[in-house]
Amino acid sequence: MIDERSIEALLNRVDIVDVVSRHVELKRKGSIWQACCPFHNERTPSFIVNPTRNTWHCFGACSEGGNAISFLMKMCNMSFPEAVKELGKMYNVTIEETNSKEQTAEQTANALKREAMFMAYQAVQPFFTAQLRGASEENTEAFRYAKQRWSQEFIDEYGIGYAPRNGELLLKYIQVNCIPEQVLLDMGMLRRSERNGHLYPFFRERIMIPIRDRMGRIIAYTARTTSENSEIPKYINSATSLIYSKENSIFGIDTAVRPAVRERKFYLVEGAPDVLRMHIIGANNTIASLGSAWTAKQLQQIKRFSQNLCFLPDADPPKNGEPYGTGIKSVINNALLAFSEGFSRFLLPLEARRTTQILTAPAVRFSTASWSRTSSAGMPGNCCRKSPHRRTRRMLCQRCPTL
Repeated sequence: MIDERSIEALLNRVDIVDVVSRHVELKRKGSIWQACCPFHNERTPSFIVNPTRNTWHCFGACSEGGNAISFLMKMCNMSFPEAVKELGKMYNVTIEETNSKEQTAEQTANALKREAMFMAYQAVQPFFTAQLRGASEENTEAFRYAKQRWSQEFIDEYGIGYAPRNGELLLKYIQVNCIPEQVLLDMGMLRRSERNGHLYPFFRERIMIPIRDRMGRIIAYTARTTSENSEIPKYINSATSLIYSKENSIFGIDTAVRPAVRERKFYLVEGAPDVLRMHIIGANNTIASLGSAWTAKQLQQIKRFSQNLCFLPDADPPKNGEPYGTGIKSVINNALLAFSEGFSRFLLPLEARRTTQILTAPAVRFSTASWSRTSSAGMPGNCCRKSPHRRTRRMLCQRCPTL
């Protein structure tokens, strides 16, 4: 088994344009590179390489994408370990492997279960993406709902899908594709009825947004209901498993690290939908916890790449005479935790900054920029006027001057 720290070091070094251009003739188009897809015949280029996010994606018949590892796996018909070792040779990165002889029987069994879960998510993902493009009225309505929030290209690139109301469709797909039911039960994708013992999908009638790890592998889903029933939770996440836990996992970490290193800061937002909105406008160094509160383990993961944090809270109004809304209170608590974990430079809204500064002064350095500060011209920049998501663009220009 390859040590995941070696894979992470490799991804920090790899240049996706360099890797792909060794196999495909790329042409630059603005900030991206494009070519005719090497995996199917086409005349109009639909294969896109994004150096900012260090990813590739085919918007044509393949509708596949990923990072440098997945590209080599598909292009050269390599296994995951073979692709990692090949990239290690290309970029002079030592790939360390764990010695299975030194592992206990339980550790070996858990490692095999983890690999089975990664493979199961990879196998079930095409079902959800296909359902979003289905011809039924339910599928069409789900796709319309998704298109109201994201562009078609964005939906394809991120692998956003749909879990249908009829759970039998997923069960049939699992049987046809020989995906082990026990693995899906361990992942929480399937549940067993206590009444009759029948299997049923955990996610139904929901927009499926993949949660990925640092290596770009799907480890869970966050799912938004399309039902108008107010009693149904708006968002639910996958159950805790050997490869996913709310305390350790970070939404957006697969594409945020390199931009964060370059820009020397992370944007921290409330949840996955906010991350997607920020990514749409190019703020790829945006991440979110999979809950309102960040944990020490999550903060330690990102501390290696940047110690500058920019908190963007939800604009919840105060209730019952309280001084702050829920979003501001969450920022204060998260900033205090970040301070205790060794972070020392923040950009906070004024309301949160006053309270946090009292509790941490004088050890923490806060940005002197006003939370409502505009660009140097006193108006939002050109990005605000050009973007269809004007509100989010304006929030960046006004609220996030350089730390």
